[in-house]
Parts: sequence; structure tokens; C-alpha cells
Amino acid sequence: MESIKFGQHEVVLYDDIEEMPIRVFQKFNEYLLQDAEIGNKMSDVDRHFRRLDKYLMEKDFEKALQERKNLHQAVWNSIMMLDHSSLAFAAIIKTVDGVEVQERDIDSSQALLDKLSDWGLTYHAVSEVAEAIKKKYLENYLNISTTYMEEAMEWNILQSLRNTP
Repeated sequence: MESIKFGQHEVVLYDDIEEMPIRVFQKFNEYLLQDAEIGNKMSDVDRHFRRLDKYLMEKDFEKALQERKNLHQAVWNSIMMLDHSSLAFAAIIKTVDGVEVQERDIDSSQALLDKLSDWGLTYHAVSEVAEAIKKKYLENYLNISTTYMEEAMEWNILQSLRNTP
């Protein structure tokens, strides 16, 4: 667990996916993916427009339709000022002043972030911790993926050797 103290308050975070309850991990993962794939900034909207144009030029209408949906969501996120990176941070909060966080839906997470902000918690105070946790998560994920890929390649090699006359 990682702890952030500010003023009279303390926020305790899960800092390892191995110790996160499943529902916490699912929300954390969902918000990270939405931040990475959808976004909420004008640069994200521009990225979706570029992809949409590319898919239309390639006449890949299935991908174009999905990209249009992503574009719509990115615009909506921007208008609603919905920041999935901050929501991912809220998802890994275990306790605030000793009280366990129970709800991790968007509205509850946003309310929690608003309360912490009102108490004086700044982005600077959490960014280093949040980035370290995200990095640890990605390293663990990449390690799992790499191990899986290596095992899959070994399996394919063994299968092809078995099938060789």
C-alpha cells in the first residue's frame, strides 16, 4: 500500500495489482484503457479524426464506424470534462482517512476526487505516485503478455515439430 498525506488527511492506495480486489482491478483497468484509447482532450479528438479519415480512405467501414463511436465518446468526455486518468487514480484508492472506499463508478469516483481536491490534494501530490503505480501495472502486464507470447511461440514450435514427418 502507498500512502499520501496532505494537511490533516491521508489517502491509502493499492500500489500493486496483485493485492487489488478484482472489482478494483477491473475499474482501474477500464479507466486506464478508456484514457489510452478514447481520451478527453482535443488532441485525442484530432487523433480519432485522423484514424477515421484513414479508415474511410481505405474503405474499411467497420473500423471507420468504430472510430466514429470513439470520436463521439472523446468529444463527450471533453465536454463533460471527464478525465479517465483521474478516475483510474480514484479507482485505486483503498481508504480516505481510514474509511474504505466502496463505490468506484464514475459519479462516485468524481465526487471523491472533488472532495479530495476541495481538501487541497493537488495533481502534483498524486502524479508521481500514480505514475509509479501505472508503470508497475504496465510492467507486470507486459511481463505477463511476454511470458504468454513466449509460451505460445514455444507451443507452436513444438506442435510444428510434432507434425513434421
